[in-house]
Order: sequence, then structure tokens, then C-alpha cells
Amino acid sequence: MTIPAWQLITWKPVLTTLPEFRRAVTRMRPLGDVAAEAARDGLRQGQALWAAEHDGYPLGLAWDWAELRADVVALRDPMNVLSNVHLVDDEGTPLDDAARIVHLNSAVHELDWQAHVRRGAAGRAQALAA
Repeated sequence: MTIPAWQLITWKPVLTTLPEFRRAVTRMRPLGDVAAEAARDGLRQGQALWAAEHDGYPLGLAWDWAELRADVVALRDPMNVLSNVHLVDDEGTPLDDAARIVHLNSAVHELDWQAHVRRGAAGRAQALAA
């Protein structure tokens, strides 16, 4: 089952500090199967949704990705990473949007999402060939 990545925006907002967010990122796992479709040029594109529990609530990241060439995938738009996390500094002051997107991009970079996309696509190709 695949959960649409856009559903993340309906999740309860999670307020956390950067150190707590970084710890949550290490526990993130993909939700659902790899959702991909082929573009006109035959290269795949899709969405990713990864999440972990933080203080009893789901904390997630979602983004669009695109295949640049066979088995090479990248963020489609690094400025458009969705999350229900609201980051604050040690004094509790919310980070501005520019700082927040840098931390969200760093979190995506730490995840093994590209290998997950490649494995999911390979599994679908084998199932279709059978």
C-alpha cells in the first residue's frame, strides 16, 4: 500500500529542536511502496514519504523525485520538501523558512531513499516480467 505523500500536510504539527529532529531522522523509514511512473522520456518519477515517531506523533518528510538517467534519482525540487516538523532553536524561537528548508534537505540527504527507490523499481520490473 502506498500513502500519498501530500497527506503529510494533514498530520499534526510536531514542534522540536534541531538535535531532537536529527535523532528522529535516524529512525525514519519509508512509508508504503515506491510510487513511480514513467515520464515521456522513459525515465521514472515519483514521490517519497519517510517518517518516524517523535513524542508519540508521526514526524515525516515528503518530496518529489525524478530519475536523471537509468537508476540515478534526485530530488525534483530541493526547495519543496514537505514536513510536519516545526523546528525551534535552543531558546524555543522558530527557525525561519530558509533555515528550515536547509535542515529538511540535510535530513533527506541522510536517508537511504535513493536505494529504496531503486530496489522498489527493480521489484516491480521483476513482477511485471513474471
